[in-house]
Amino acid sequence: MGVDLVPKNKSSHGLKYNWSGYRYICQFALRHGVPTEEFVYGIVGIMSSEFISAETCRKMAKAIEANAAEYNAAFGGNPKPTGYGDAPAEEHARFWRESQGLRID
Repeated sequence: MGVDLVPKNKSSHGLKYNWSGYRYICQFALRHGVPTEEFVYGIVGIMSSEFISAETCRKMAKAIEANAAEYNAAFGGNPKPTGYGDAPAEEHARFWRESQGLRID
């Protein structure tokens, strides 16, 4: 169980966080100045299947790039295919940037 982030950009694959990871993403975003109002809608069921805007996704990508060591410490270390690998920040930042917006499932 967890949160699937489904990109509007159909050429991009989705990204899945478990609940703990998604909570961390929300906290990470807050710490680094990324607005999180859009992150909450799908979790609490207020507006399920709503999108995180492309603008917010680009801000998140910049936050991940600027704080890659912190992000890698939180999400790295589990080998692929079951985990994200040792240093997922670059790949995840690219995902957020290129998504063109994300649906929360």
